[in-house]
Amino acid sequence: MSVILPGGSSLAINYLCVSPSNSANSTNDRDIPTIWFETSLSHGIVDMIGLQEILSSTHGLESCSYDPPSFGWSSPLPSSESDFDSAFLPLLDSIGRRHDDRIVIGWGGGAELAMKRALEEPDVTKGVVLLDVYPDGIEWLDAKRKNGWTDAQMLAFRETDLRGRVALARLILMLAIPW
Repeated sequence: MSVILPGGSSLAINYLCVSPSNSANSTNDRDIPTIWFETSLSHGIVDMIGLQEILSSTHGLESCSYDPPSFGWSSPLPSSESDFDSAFLPLLDSIGRRHDDRIVIGWGGGAELAMKRALEEPDVTKGVVLLDVYPDGIEWLDAKRKNGWTDAQMLAFRETDLRGRVALARLILMLAIPW
């Protein structure tokens, strides 16, 4: 689906909505909002399709997911744009579902996006569900607790850990080895 981003650029966003095939179980008949999945910017439709099929076939619920810009079958984010998560509302506009009631499920790194969606449009967001999420920096707080570190020790460990992650990413990119 072609969408126009807030900065005026256009791009194609790949999305999938799965609806119940049995009209007796359809979401609209029971007046249940459509479920929209938010994931990190490195996940999309392929990660959600199995769950979407079960929600539809077993529970009679409609759900939708999408590939964020520069991922899956969505086109790359134009260089004039900098906000990778700005395509959601324009996608809803393009498919005529901007004002439909929704439940937003944030999975993993999509928790922050799910909360953002709820705050952007509280009148149509009827629920937020967070799955397999964690607070930012939890791994360093866990190490602090486990090792009895002070805040300064934890921050020093965090700094070293982040430098190591950056070095590893640079090495992988330099060698052109995909994850």
